[in-house]
Amino acid sequence: MRKYIIALALLAMAGSATLQAQTAKQTAHINYVLKNMKLDNATKTKFRPMLLSYYEDIAAVKKDNKELKEKYRAADDAGKLTDAQCDLLFNSKQKQEADELAVRKKYYAQFKTVLTVQQAYKAIRLCNDKVE
Repeated sequence: MRKYIIALALLAMAGSATLQAQTAKQTAHINYVLKNMKLDNATKTKFRPMLLSYYEDIAAVKKDNKELKEKYRAADDAGKLTDAQCDLLFNSKQKQEADELAVRKKYYAQFKTVLTVQQAYKAIRLCNDKVE
């Protein structure tokens, strides 16, 4: 019983660390976009909640494919994926990319309600940048 409780505690801590890392990465990305947009305070106040929602929606879209890749990581690393697993991974990635495109289109339209067209384009472009 004690081993079971310890295992649960370790699992909870690992999940918490992953969530904190994701949140920190997301916060860094949001700050990167806002810094490079050079918006006035009033516009930034209107835009920030939209940007937060954008990142939440993108993370939700990526979640299923990420979980599937993690499930088959060992088999992939060993070069032992079955044909069915390869198809599943391929189709999952294609669905993720299509869903990401839909999210970007949705938020591009929303961004244009508080930003100029040029700013909305720049925001979407910055959102796609890799931030370390």
